[in-house]
Amino acid sequence: MLGLAFAFSAVNVYVRDTRYVVESTNTVLFWLVPIFYSFALIPARFRGLYQINPVAALVLMMRNVLLEGHAPLDSTLIRLVIVSVGMFGAGLLIFSRLKNGFYTRL
Repeated sequence: MLGLAFAFSAVNVYVRDTRYVVESTNTVLFWLVPIFYSFALIPARFRGLYQINPVAALVLMMRNVLLEGHAPLDSTLIRLVIVSVGMFGAGLLIFSRLKNGFYTRL
Protein backbone atom coordinates (compact mmCIF):
# COMPACT_ATOMS: atom_id res chain seq x y z
CA MET A 1 0.00 0.00 0.00
CA LEU A 2 2.86 2.37 0.75
CA GLY A 3 4.31 1.82 -2.72
CA LEU A 4 0.96 2.60 -4.33
CA ALA A 5 0.61 5.70 -2.16
CA PHE A 6 4.07 6.91 -3.21
CA ALA A 7 3.36 6.32 -6.90
CA PHE A 8 -0.12 7.82 -7.06
CA SER A 9 0.69 10.80 -4.86
CA ALA A 10 3.62 11.69 -7.13
CA VAL A 11 1.58 11.23 -10.30
CA ASN A 12 -1.28 13.26 -8.81
CA VAL A 13 0.96 16.34 -8.66
CA TYR A 14 1.29 16.24 -12.46
CA VAL A 15 -2.07 14.72 -13.45
CA ARG A 16 -4.86 16.01 -11.20
CA ASP A 17 -7.43 13.49 -12.46
CA THR A 18 -5.46 10.64 -10.89
CA ARG A 19 -7.80 10.86 -7.93
CA TYR A 20 -10.76 9.65 -9.99
CA VAL A 21 -8.81 6.73 -11.42
CA VAL A 22 -7.76 5.65 -7.92
CA GLU A 23 -11.32 5.93 -6.57
CA SER A 24 -12.76 3.90 -9.45
CA THR A 25 -10.05 1.26 -9.17
CA ASN A 26 -10.63 0.95 -5.42
CA THR A 27 -14.32 0.31 -6.02
CA VAL A 28 -13.58 -2.41 -8.57
CA LEU A 29 -10.92 -4.01 -6.34
CA PHE A 30 -13.34 -4.04 -3.41
CA TRP A 31 -15.70 -6.29 -5.36
CA LEU A 32 -12.80 -8.47 -6.54
CA VAL A 33 -11.86 -9.36 -2.96
CA PRO A 34 -13.72 -12.49 -1.81
CA ILE A 35 -15.12 -11.16 1.46
CA PHE A 36 -18.83 -11.66 0.85
CA TYR A 37 -18.43 -14.72 -1.36
CA SER A 38 -16.34 -17.86 -1.19
CA PHE A 39 -13.03 -18.25 -2.98
CA ALA A 40 -14.40 -21.54 -4.37
CA LEU A 41 -16.76 -19.55 -6.63
CA ILE A 42 -13.82 -18.06 -8.53
CA PRO A 43 -12.94 -19.92 -11.77
CA ALA A 44 -9.67 -21.85 -11.60
CA ARG A 45 -7.99 -19.74 -14.29
CA PHE A 46 -8.39 -16.55 -12.21
CA ARG A 47 -7.33 -17.94 -8.81
CA GLY A 48 -3.66 -17.08 -9.29
CA LEU A 49 -4.61 -13.53 -10.21
CA TYR A 50 -6.70 -13.21 -7.05
CA GLN A 51 -3.80 -14.35 -4.93
CA ILE A 52 -1.56 -11.61 -6.38
CA ASN A 53 -3.94 -8.91 -5.11
CA PRO A 54 -2.47 -8.12 -1.66
CA VAL A 55 -5.86 -7.43 -0.06
CA ALA A 56 -7.39 -10.59 -1.48
CA ALA A 57 -4.39 -12.62 -0.36
CA LEU A 58 -4.75 -11.31 3.19
CA VAL A 59 -8.48 -12.04 3.21
CA LEU A 60 -7.90 -15.55 1.89
CA MET A 61 -5.27 -16.24 4.53
CA MET A 62 -7.53 -14.92 7.29
CA ARG A 63 -10.40 -17.11 6.03
CA ASN A 64 -8.13 -20.15 6.03
CA VAL A 65 -7.06 -19.51 9.60
CA LEU A 66 -10.36 -18.36 11.12
CA LEU A 67 -13.00 -20.34 9.24
CA GLU A 68 -11.23 -23.49 8.17
CA GLY A 69 -8.51 -23.81 10.81
CA HIS A 70 -5.71 -24.24 8.25
CA ALA A 71 -2.37 -22.46 8.12
CA PRO A 72 -1.93 -20.06 5.19
CA LEU A 73 -0.42 -21.55 2.06
CA ASP A 74 3.29 -20.92 1.65
CA SER A 75 2.80 -20.06 -2.02
CA THR A 76 0.32 -17.32 -1.09
CA LEU A 77 2.73 -15.87 1.47
CA ILE A 78 5.58 -15.90 -1.04
CA ARG A 79 3.46 -14.21 -3.74
CA LEU A 80 2.27 -11.62 -1.26
CA VAL A 81 5.82 -10.77 -0.22
CA ILE A 82 7.06 -10.59 -3.82
CA VAL A 83 4.20 -8.34 -4.97
CA SER A 84 4.45 -6.15 -1.87
CA VAL A 85 8.21 -5.62 -2.15
CA GLY A 86 7.96 -5.06 -5.90
CA MET A 87 5.16 -2.53 -5.53
CA PHE A 88 7.03 -0.69 -2.79
CA GLY A 89 10.16 -0.52 -4.96
CA ALA A 90 8.22 0.69 -8.00
CA GLY A 91 6.37 3.32 -5.98
CA LEU A 92 9.57 4.56 -4.37
CA LEU A 93 11.28 4.74 -7.77
CA ILE A 94 8.39 6.70 -9.32
CA PHE A 95 8.26 9.08 -6.36
CA SER A 96 12.02 9.70 -6.36
CA ARG A 97 12.06 10.44 -10.09
CA LEU A 98 9.10 12.83 -9.98
CA LYS A 99 9.82 14.65 -6.71
CA ASN A 100 12.18 17.18 -8.26
CA GLY A 101 9.30 18.85 -10.11
CA PHE A 102 6.90 19.05 -7.16
CA TYR A 103 7.92 22.57 -6.19
CA THR A 104 7.26 24.01 -9.65
CA ARG A 105 3.92 22.23 -10.01
CA LEU A 106 2.54 23.04 -6.57
